[in-house]
Amino acid sequence: MSPKPEKKSFRLSLTLPLPPAGVNHAYMNVVRRAANGKRYSARALTPESMFWKENAAEAAASAMLRAGLQPIHREKFSIDMKVWFRDKRSQVDCDGIQKLPLDCMKKIVYSDDKFALPRILDYGFDGKEPRIEMFISCPPTELMELWP
Repeated sequence: MSPKPEKKSFRLSLTLPLPPAGVNHAYMNVVRRAANGKRYSARALTPESMFWKENAAEAAASAMLRAGLQPIHREKFSIDMKVWFRDKRSQVDCDGIQKLPLDCMKKIVYSDDKFALPRILDYGFDGKEPRIEMFISCPPTELMELWP
């Protein structure tokens, strides 16, 4: 019986500019026309959010290339995040800020974000460089002090 191949660990640190809006304001309603001529309403990314998503995907692809990593395929992984807002008056919350970064890295860093275990570890304020710092790891990192 041959030994099982050892799984490589995946560790990627990535810093992206803060998305322009949380999930509540990143999408807009649009009217589309189906092939049969009927109109229907749909949700689409705002132009600003689409531009952010494309640039963030390029940054993620570049980080993967520099680190020499292959995308995570069908395995659980953790994404630990620190969010740095522009100021205390920000209308975006930590929950809503996760959607665009998770979506932009799909097919680049991982095959599907349904395997993601995202955690917001901290948030702060930085008026000069609002950003989201992420540490992606597979197998998932554990918070041993929370669970015995």
